Amino acid sequence: MDELKTCPFCGGKAELYESEAYNLKTETKEKGTRWFVMCGRCTALTCGALKSMAIEVWNRRVNEGNGRKH
Repeated sequence: MDELKTCPFCGGKAELYESEAYNLKTETKEKGTRWFVMCGRCTALTCGALKSMAIEVWNRRVNEGNGRKH
């Protein structure tokens, strides 16, 4: 599922980005990539190690009852 919902904060269009993995603590590149979903209007952001994870987190809405069970 690659369809992105609109931004839950402002209703703006979201876009998916892939980036090299980077460790902020050590300031070094890591193996692999990270995926980000960002709103083009308000710059709200989610991320994940996998494309599917980033999309799942972005598309999750509390009032739809599709949150993860802990």
